[in-house]
Amino acid sequence: MEIELYTIKSFTGSALKSKLEAALIAGQLPYVVREIHDVNEFIKAGLNSIPAIRVGTKIIEYHEDQSFEDTIQKTIDMIHAEKEHYILVPVDFTPESIHALRYARNLAQKMHMQITVMHVHQTLFDPVTGSAFDMDMMANNRKRLDEMLVEAGWDKIQSGGHVPVHTHFESGDITSHLNAISADPKYDLIVMSTKSDDSVFKRLFGSVSSQVSQKINKPVLIVPPYAHLTFPTKVVVGMTEEMMDTDAFDQLLDMADKNEFFLEFIYANNDDRDYQRVKISLQQVMKLYSGITGYAMSPIPYNEDTLHEDLLVSASQLQADMLVLVTKHRSFFENMGHRSITKRALHHPVLPVMVLHEQVKA
Repeated sequence: MEIELYTIKSFTGSALKSKLEAALIAGQLPYVVREIHDVNEFIKAGLNSIPAIRVGTKIIEYHEDQSFEDTIQKTIDMIHAEKEHYILVPVDFTPESIHALRYARNLAQKMHMQITVMHVHQTLFDPVTGSAFDMDMMANNRKRLDEMLVEAGWDKIQSGGHVPVHTHFESGDITSHLNAISADPKYDLIVMSTKSDDSVFKRLFGSVSSQVSQKINKPVLIVPPYAHLTFPTKVVVGMTEEMMDTDAFDQLLDMADKNEFFLEFIYANNDDRDYQRVKISLQQVMKLYSGITGYAMSPIPYNEDTLHEDLLVSASQLQADMLVLVTKHRSFFENMGHRSITKRALHHPVLPVMVLHEQVKA
């Protein structure tokens, strides 16, 4: 992706380019700055002065009475405003994944996002027909991916209407492909379905949605098959003191601020003094967010064996629309010996569960 810098070859233009490139790197924004020195291009762009910066269809002109930093900050703000935001929805053609797709559409409509519906065909091999059978299955699944949009009701809202929808088809391992595609900066959220069953195999090895929520470093929203198709307004958050020092906590509050969530923080501990201290810290943080419609914090007894169930019960009693949990990335061997609260909560969720990934702030 390119940003165009209209300038003549001068110290001012070079300095502005250097500072802009440094800001893009610091913000991990995948843009390249391309200089334009042609006067005819200045005229075409309708510039009143140079240097000037174009982001998409919008132009910011630099003036001598402002600093480089002001111009660059305006540019960075414009990049974020111009960025297309997507929800990635992996599907397997089951009724549960159709329900998750409908849920994602409600989110996208409210949050002004686009949707990519993704299906990963798991390669089959038949010893008699060789690869021909697999090719037929792959062609059939490509067709089913398009048909699924009709089944989900997209045809009734003018092929997406104000919720643009795209399809993406791959063949191979679903977790590997999800890791690859979700790394694209345009994807802000992954929405996945989960089955209603709770088998021994699922408890031992975890569902696909549970595995993805643990491995992919993006917010993952797990939607059970009986979740109401409504935009969440009351959100229960499984709270820890350490969580407040992570990027995940900032991400949650930014999301709540933009979408007018009411946050119910549930703090599991057995020490009232500790609870009161954390509550005071939370009060100071919440003053910075004016878009959040309100919040509350309440304690529950800490019991590691039942904490996942206690959080789900609390969310149901509070009539919440969503439960938010924060998880840590662990290796395969760490997961084998660790009784993850998040993993257990995803065995049989009674409401949508959003999983955020803990990264300690620098």
